[in-house]
Amino acid sequence: MLRAAVVGCGRIGSRMAQDPLLAGDVFTHSEAYVRCDDTELVALCDTDPRRLREAGSRWAVNALFGDAGEMSRTVAPDIVSICTPTDTHASIVETLLESPQRPRVILCEKPLASSVEEGERVVGLAQAKGVVLATIFMRRYAGAKHSGWSRTTLWESLATIRLSIS
Repeated sequence: MLRAAVVGCGRIGSRMAQDPLLAGDVFTHSEAYVRCDDTELVALCDTDPRRLREAGSRWAVNALFGDAGEMSRTVAPDIVSICTPTDTHASIVETLLESPQRPRVILCEKPLASSVEEGERVVGLAQAKGVVLATIFMRRYAGAKHSGWSRTTLWESLATIRLSIS
């Protein structure tokens, strides 16, 4: 079983799961980890304490952090999703990669970085550290109301990652 963590408890990290129009499918990283038999959601991280508490309550997670580095050092997740604003992606990836308890896989919402140079730097660092770094583009061409992607697609993605790190 992979120990998973989510950094950023906003819409794609957690809150879209509250939308009754989206019920029955998986639209958030937290829900994907909770519903996948091969993962356990062990930690959440957000700089907004209210959002963090709401997500912790929703997903029954007690390990709540305001800092990704502290989270990584404390709970040592195998896989971390980064679901924060774009301008924070690269720095959070770097923080996780420099942690003595770095994850084996980092899934980062699009875009990976704010510039090509920043992206190349974090990709190089991930390669040097032996960490799988992936960027999520699942709904890039989806319509406004529904992506057409099913929870099966999310679970297949997690299974593929699981196979690549086993």
